[in-house]
Amino acid sequence: MTKRASKGERTTWQAVIVCIWVAFVSASALKAMIPYVHWFATIAVVALLCPRFLGARYSRAVKFTMLGGSLLVLSIVIIVPMNLNPVYQLAEASKLAGILLVVTPLLLARSDTSRGLRLGAELAVAANGALVLMGFLGVSGVFTLMAFGRYGTVLNPPGSLWRVGILVLVSSSLNLLVGRSFLWPLIMFTCSVALLVFDGARTAGLSILVAFGFVAYFMVKEMRNRGGFATRRVLARMTLLGVVLIGGIVWRPIQEAYVGNVGFGDRLSGMFNAAESSGVEGVESTDQNRAEMLRVAYDAIAAHPLLGTGMGTTSLSGIYDGLVIHDAYLQVWADVGLFGFMAYVVLTIGILLGRWARRSEVARADISDRVSFHNGVYILTCWALSGLLHPLSTEISEWVMFIVGLAGMQVAFWLPRSRNTVFQFSGRDADRGELLSANLRS
Repeated sequence: MTKRASKGERTTWQAVIVCIWVAFVSASALKAMIPYVHWFATIAVVALLCPRFLGARYSRAVKFTMLGGSLLVLSIVIIVPMNLNPVYQLAEASKLAGILLVVTPLLLARSDTSRGLRLGAELAVAANGALVLMGFLGVSGVFTLMAFGRYGTVLNPPGSLWRVGILVLVSSSLNLLVGRSFLWPLIMFTCSVALLVFDGARTAGLSILVAFGFVAYFMVKEMRNRGGFATRRVLARMTLLGVVLIGGIVWRPIQEAYVGNVGFGDRLSGMFNAAESSGVEGVESTDQNRAEMLRVAYDAIAAHPLLGTGMGTTSLSGIYDGLVIHDAYLQVWADVGLFGFMAYVVLTIGILLGRWARRSEVARADISDRVSFHNGVYILTCWALSGLLHPLSTEISEWVMFIVGLAGMQVAFWLPRSRNTVFQFSGRDADRGELLSANLRS
């Protein structure tokens, strides 16, 4: 094996296709306009990329994803004969199998498609940010109040807008602080903050708090290990980050656009104040539906802890009849049993902890790869936390966040030495996917 200097990372047609796919599938509103449109687009991308990826070897994170996915799908299939609606159960199992056993491994098998995933995330954030700006400039219908205190765009209603906003929140922050470029990271950061603030979900507020922790950790670690940062530049850009973030959260015209205390700041503070004053009963009083969901889930798990009763069968009754449990961990345990719960924990916490345990190896990567790694860990941390507040979905648009997070974590492990080196096998350039298969197997 020989090596020579790299001419730079090339953007292949596969990366372009994946980039467009991410931006398209992230637009969750499209599936309401055209049913199954995201799945049609996904099948087309799989058909285009599949021949090139046959026989590829996968990283340890992808293998764990396939393991967790297989166990989750199997836990659903096992209880199909006992379910009153076996067709629906098989359909749900098939969608999860497609996401976790086909789409995710396919898109993460090579470095160029992993890069396409990250570029697609930026494109999705930029598109929604542009719609927000157009709404402020007076263009009707592209950015509106869709729920009490919660805004959405024509591409992403509230509830999905924050899932797009977090995709580049940490990476844009870190690139703005320590990267060479300035304008594009600033645009990305501003758009991300706007999407999170306007969504108004409590998960969005928690995501911002988690992002602050990741950025602080990264900066402290980088300054301790390397030092040499242009202190004045970093401080100036950090001040700019704070102005954008705080301005986005407390900007009064946003709150004056509707009546009452709304937004994730007020919702989170109300929950914390209730917990401080009245304990568990106070928290239940702020969200009685969620408290009832937890009671229903606990009762279902106690009744059948090993094997569940089928996807979507554990739900509320009465005025909210059919509303599923908004806690993916308890929902999966109640619906498909203990093995499904264990599989879901592998997909959320297991993969995250496994990659984080190897963070010392990332220190040898260059700055852009270190930023990408921490952004990926941040996304998957938010993914794991969101499972406590949201149900499990089998829609491909909901899993883009998971796939992009995996792609970000994986990038720092593509090359064992330097990304400025191109290695050759048998006289030809070896792409980074082949290096992963031949050298890393990590």
